[in-house]
Amino acid sequence: MLRGLRDEDRIRIVREYEPSLIVCARERVPRPGSPVERIVQALRETLQLLIDVGYDLRKVVVDSCVGFFRYEDIPWYVWDLRVLANLRELRSLGRPIAVGVSGKSFIGVITGRERPEDRLYGSLAMTTIAVLNGAHAVRTHDVAATRDTVRAIEGYIRYGLQLPPGS
Repeated sequence: MLRGLRDEDRIRIVREYEPSLIVCARERVPRPGSPVERIVQALRETLQLLIDVGYDLRKVVVDSCVGFFRYEDIPWYVWDLRVLANLRELRSLGRPIAVGVSGKSFIGVITGRERPEDRLYGSLAMTTIAVLNGAHAVRTHDVAATRDTVRAIEGYIRYGLQLPPGS
């Protein structure tokens, strides 16, 4: 759960100005379950907090916070890969999904590239997986390359891939 939304001044600003929000998954207390189950639950709690203060959820995008979970029960890079593999489960929240994988550490682990600026190809591959698994928005450091990648994926989905109904 976002600490920021637990601060009264920030809640006041959200109520008063009604900005669009990207809310990130953040557990207050780690709980059992798969990475994506835990993320969905954390996001549900944040969305409920917004509902409780009368916020219009149509202005909210959810973010799984790939790259920010570090627990001892599962290696962090495995966590991130499992989240991306199961990203479609966040659709149960009824909100658009944003993902930021560009240059993340887990890409460095799986590609052997230590420097974030050397992780472009891994970032594009993970962006492809995120979009195919339900991401509506992507944050990136490499705008032109990512834009072309997403456009190619969109063409593939539109003209080449038959997704199941409701996807």
